[in-house]
Amino acid sequence: MGIPQSRPRPLVDKANWEIGDVIDGKYEVKGELGRGGMGVVYKVHHREWDIDMAVKMPLAQLVADETSKARFVREAETWVDLGLHPNIVQCFYVRELGGVPRVFADFVAGGSLKEWVKEGKVKPGDWVKIIELGIQACDALAYAHENGVVHRDVKPANMLMNED
Repeated sequence: MGIPQSRPRPLVDKANWEIGDVIDGKYEVKGELGRGGMGVVYKVHHREWDIDMAVKMPLAQLVADETSKARFVREAETWVDLGLHPNIVQCFYVRELGGVPRVFADFVAGGSLKEWVKEGKVKPGDWVKIIELGIQACDALAYAHENGVVHRDVKPANMLMNED
């Protein structure tokens, strides 16, 4: 007899996810990427597409009534409708699971600009890198504005970086 293998727990849906859960037979929860005043972001592996995704789940009280839930979904669909841009994280779709709307976006492995500054990957005086990052952020914001979207929460913690 060998050591029993740990298997992901298959689930249809539930409000809160745990590492190892398999949601709707296709999303394997790999970890929690962040938690804040607005919600939780999970890293999942989409088994059918064979890609990692980030799933943003709002706090229950932020989508407690149908009006709030519809507003959250509408904002998420606006992100989906932006389509592809090299400096904007792609949002694939919004889907309700466990009674909570969730946003499914591309997983960006490099962390945030806030983390890069903290880790010394971007240093004061590194003007070439700072200007390059600034241009990329402005390019993304200009594209969003051209498509009728105003971000309203631009900050280093919300600027995600590729590993390179």
